[in-house]
Amino acid sequence: MEIEIDEGGILRIRNAAMRINKTIYLVGSRASRTHNAFSDFDYIIPTINSKEWHKIKNSLPGAKSLIDNLPNRIDLLKVEIDLTRPYIKVNP
Repeated sequence: MEIEIDEGGILRIRNAAMRINKTIYLVGSRASRTHNAFSDFDYIIPTINSKEWHKIKNSLPGAKSLIDNLPNRIDLLKVEIDLTRPYIKVNP
């Protein structure tokens, strides 16, 4: 099952960004559109803390789905955003 980042996916990321009032960056294969059916979602959220992460982690594309029995496919990277690589910036 391949999950694309479409307008609905961007809306989900934007809603999460608004809940914590932080910019969220989607990076990696999803941002460069080189993903496959098993690719995960790589996010960079500068200065996020654990309380904020727990508020949004189930709202982002790639979150665990009990209905479809899909595992969590989210990686939260604690690195600086590399502006020379593909990324999708979603502001609150």
